[in-house]
Amino acid sequence: VVVSRIEQFRDAQLTEEVYLCKEDEVSVLNGGEKGLLRTISSETGAELNMKKDRDPTVVLVTGQPGPVAAARDRLVNYLDGDDNGTVVLMEVDPDAIGTIIGKKGANAKRLQNAHNVKIDTLTSRAKIRIYGADAAKVAAAKAEISKSLDATVVTSVVTIGAELINAASLLTPAAVADIGLQYGVSAELSERSVGVVYESNSINGFIVTLKGPSGSIA
Repeated sequence: VVVSRIEQFRDAQLTEEVYLCKEDEVSVLNGGEKGLLRTISSETGAELNMKKDRDPTVVLVTGQPGPVAAARDRLVNYLDGDDNGTVVLMEVDPDAIGTIIGKKGANAKRLQNAHNVKIDTLTSRAKIRIYGADAAKVAAAKAEISKSLDATVVTSVVTIGAELINAASLLTPAAVADIGLQYGVSAELSERSVGVVYESNSINGFIVTLKGPSGSIA
């Protein structure tokens, strides 16, 4: 009977995978013994192990189905935002992230202290994460950051293959400029071609230069 129960328990074990971006490899472990993975494991009863030898890095969530589902949802809510407003992700132009952080992190620290929140920069995802226990304070921090980004002018360059320009006659310099106006940014399709790589073949392409508030650029 004991062996049978052990086998049933073993067979009921479930493993799910949650993938991490590079910045989250650090953020989910911050705090040592009180790090997020340990906290979730303690609260749900599931086992969470980070595997950095995988590409991308993955967290393996193992245990009984109920605890695994609870642990997975808790981790995903932290990574991608939750429904109650305590974890929020914002899209940010990578060139504007420095505005949020400030010199030696001074502005990020000020925001965190002023609103009692934490801020993670996810450069590889072109996002920032704002989180805290109070959804209202998270929203206030987000609003202040949004206002700052609206006043931050950045320039972004997009390369487009020549075959797209030829195939879509609507994609003209005038049409590109009109699209930019709809979002309050300057958009210019360059007349000169540049070498780009597309499907392993070197072809001519065009450059669209966008300039305006970082929130609109994103």
